[in-house]
Order: sequence, then structure tokens, then C-alpha cells
Amino acid sequence: MPKLESEAPRLVVFFGLVASGKSHLAKRWARARHCPYYNTDIVRKQLFGLDPQSRQHAGMSQGIYTAEHSRQTYREIVRRVRIDLDERSREVVVLDGSYREEAERARLVTEFGGRAEIFFIYCSCSEDETRKRLARRALDRRAVSDGRWEVYLYQKSGFAVPHEIEGARLLVLDTENDTDVLLRAVDAFVETPALGEDRPIRTPDGSRKNE
Repeated sequence: MPKLESEAPRLVVFFGLVASGKSHLAKRWARARHCPYYNTDIVRKQLFGLDPQSRQHAGMSQGIYTAEHSRQTYREIVRRVRIDLDERSREVVVLDGSYREEAERARLVTEFGGRAEIFFIYCSCSEDETRKRLARRALDRRAVSDGRWEVYLYQKSGFAVPHEIEGARLLVLDTENDTDVLLRAVDAFVETPALGEDRPIRTPDGSRKNE
């Protein structure tokens, strides 16, 4: 993957509500580039000595999902990214999490905006598709997310979809589109230098396929 004109490393953040398809895309995209990939569900469980595939069914803001534990998780991810960029000279680092709070998105810009190009990729799908994905996930023993319908509703209630992110670039994806089409859209977005004032980019309308 070619460098940007600025020769800066890239921090690529896939974010959105539970079952939005962000992890599916983020893992595929990171794997193809052999770059570090940090999923907030995995990092959270690692911090508390849990198997990433263990299911945690505590209620909202309980167990490992309290506000303080969430802050610890996001701080740990910042620490890992700092090591990758500053000590390991990584060219690309991929993050995967809800990043539903503006403060957490802004923190990434504040921490890394001076030494990396930052790309946020907002992933979303319809509620009908969300229900289907959550039902499939409940049967998947390898799933690392503890997402359930009540988690989706909780996240949605406090999630304001950004129209732009100051200091970063924003791509909006409908993840009901074909995965290969979406991955090519991410490639084009990350590989193209910014021209003038950034605006959110949306994928073209087209036929949809399940994740």
C-alpha cells in the first residue's frame, strides 16, 4: 500500500454500534496489510484476565463494562498505538471499537494527529440486519463481542453520528453492501491524499448483501 504524500503513518479507526459490521471489515482489512489490529472487546477482556471468547452477560455499565473499565480499555489502546507508532515505526495501525463518545474520538486526534494521518470509518446497517447479525453471533462460540439487542439500544441512545471529525477524515459505509466493494472503498479512502476541506464520503448506492 503506497504512502501518503506526507509520508506519515496512518491510524485507521473502524467504529459504530454493535453488529454494525465494523469488526468484520476491520479484521479483513488489517489482515491483508499485516498491520497491528486492536479490537476493544479483546483488549478489555485481556485487561481483566479473561478469555476473549468468553461471554460476559453483565447488565449495562456493570462487570467489565463500567464507565471506568471502558476508560481503562481506551487508555490501553492509546498506549499500544503509541508504542506501535513511536517505537516500532509501524506505517498503519487499525482500531476497532464503538468510539461512540466524541471525547474518545477527539483523544485519538489529540494524541496522534501530530504524527499520523487519522481516518475514521463509520460502519452502519439497518435495524433488521442488526437483529439478524446478533442472532447469528449468539450461536457463534468464537465470537468475542458480548453485543446483544439491549446493548445495541443502549449504544444507540447515546450515539451521535458525526458529520465530520476535526483533525481527521471520515468515511461512511453501509455494511449491507458487498464486503469486497466495501474493502475497495476503504482502500481508496486511505490511499488518497486529502484535497482541500474534508467532507464525509459515502459509498455509492448499490445491491446489498449480508455481512
